[in-house]
Amino acid sequence: MCGALRIFGTIYNLFTAKTGDIGQVAEDVIESMGIEGDEKLEALAEKLEKESNERAPIDARWIITFLFILFFIHLGRMGLGPVNFWNPFSPS
Repeated sequence: MCGALRIFGTIYNLFTAKTGDIGQVAEDVIESMGIEGDEKLEALAEKLEKESNERAPIDARWIITFLFILFFIHLGRMGLGPVNFWNPFSPS
């Protein structure tokens, strides 16, 4: 019973959470911390946001490469034989 209430509480929090604009992440963080008006922090937030946007495509390539490596490790462990085509896609 307690587990079900926790799960439903999490679902409720997910559906009622405030959604923001990805372009205003730096401003939202500064506003939520209550440190608006500090030029140094705002400049730092803008710098970090710019660096993050430049780094995103590189990170996406690393993630995709890592997923392929994990899939091929899975294929190696499960085997790809002529007996059963669906064997590599089994959950174990």
